[in-house]
Amino acid sequence: MLISSTKIRVLIPHHKLVVENGKSFTVYCIEVVCDGKVTNVERRYSEFYELYKKLSKMMDAKISFPPKRILNNKDIKLLEARKKGLELYLQTVLYTFQDDVPERLLEFLAIPNYYDEHFEERMNEDMDGSVDDENVMYQSAMNTQYNMICFRKDAYLVPTLKELEEEAILPDIVMRGCLDGIYKK
Repeated sequence: MLISSTKIRVLIPHHKLVVENGKSFTVYCIEVVCDGKVTNVERRYSEFYELYKKLSKMMDAKISFPPKRILNNKDIKLLEARKKGLELYLQTVLYTFQDDVPERLLEFLAIPNYYDEHFEERMNEDMDGSVDDENVMYQSAMNTQYNMICFRKDAYLVPTLKELEEEAILPDIVMRGCLDGIYKK
């Protein structure tokens, strides 16, 4: 998979109780931000644990994972602690796989496959130099999916005091520039 973890941010803002076939269980609502698109995914603890087991085989370092305890689905403190632990686990895994995020993790986070194998096959077929309209349209479509909105800072971080001060003087700078442009020669 050719996607960097620096393009992915994950948060688990809340969890909820789900009742299915008379049984209740907790799902953790994951907010995934990837390339400027926000996706919400719901996963059970057992799904997180399966991911943990599969990724542990791929990693050299051991990443802490919230322990599997028998939980009462109504114990808010334990659920909150587990939610924070699962969020920290996902963020640590993404940091560990900085250059190449495993496909299993992308599937877990419901991030679409950004690398289209068919594109590479078609490029190999057309290496003889012939250019057809369909191939040009396909290549331009492939190029457009990589456009990305970039932000100067992480949208989920609290601004520092220096950043707040800089933002406070920005309107003055803009106003002064406009007035200088209109009235000064």
